[in-house]
Parts: sequence; structure tokens; C-alpha cells
Amino acid sequence: MEISERLNDVLSNLDDLRDGIDDSLTTTTNILNNLKEFSETGLNALIENIEKIRDDVHDLEIENLKLKDDALCK
Repeated sequence: MEISERLNDVLSNLDDLRDGIDDSLTTTTNILNNLKEFSETGLNALIENIEKIRDDVHDLEIENLKLKDDALCK
């Protein structure tokens, strides 16, 4: 095998390697973007749930105060 053929093989292998790295980087970027989107979505849902629980607790506190007031009035 001539040197030029070996060099062509090496260059071809380097091209294949570069393509594989590009594919891996694209896949990694997509995974990271999906994780970011999932994290933001999950965080927003968690915040909404906490706010709902806070509102429910506030409503229960008001109801409890009304019950205490009614009990004291009797």
C-alpha cells in the first residue's frame, strides 16, 4: 500500500470520527435542551402546586377562625 493510500485511509477515518463527534455533540445538545425544558416545566408545576397548597392552607385558617369565633359566640 502506498503512502498516499494510507494517508487517504487516515483522512477518511478522521472524517468518520469527526462525523461521529458531530453526531454525539448534536445528541448531547438535544438531551441537555430536553433536560432544561423538563426542569423548567417541572419547576413551574412545583411552584403552582406550592401556591395552591398555600392558598388552601390560608382558606383553612380562615375557616378555622370562623369556627372558633362561632364557638365563642355560643
